[in-house]
Amino acid sequence: MSEPQPKVAESGGALLLDVDRATRYATVVSNGQSALRALLTMNGGAILVFLTFLGHLWDKAEGPIPSIGIFVGALSWFICGIALALVAYSFIFVSNCFSLIDRHGLSDGALVVTFIGGLGSLICFPIGSWRAIEAFQSATALLPR
Repeated sequence: MSEPQPKVAESGGALLLDVDRATRYATVVSNGQSALRALLTMNGGAILVFLTFLGHLWDKAEGPIPSIGIFVGALSWFICGIALALVAYSFIFVSNCFSLIDRHGLSDGALVVTFIGGLGSLICFPIGSWRAIEAFQSATALLPR
């Protein structure tokens, strides 16, 4: 049996390609995974840069760093962003599993968790960045001139 050919329709002078449901779903999943990969990269990269800066600061600072709580607070936002992106990644798999066994209501629920996890990860990044800027500003006063 051959694959059904996409239908081409004309609308207002432009050609529209009617793509089957499975192809659209695969495209949405692929784009969602790319977005989550970007969120993981952003938050993970921020943690690496953050820890590198802290290591350099501890080498250069004279005495203990009094504002370490600010650093921990900022770092926790990036870690939370990674955790939420991983939850979202996991629920893409769960959504696909439910879809495969025709449990579309549960699949839709898992997809909602995916969206919430991705959005939460996206929100964690700027908050963590803002907190990191505050921490860096307080720490630069401790560096020798």
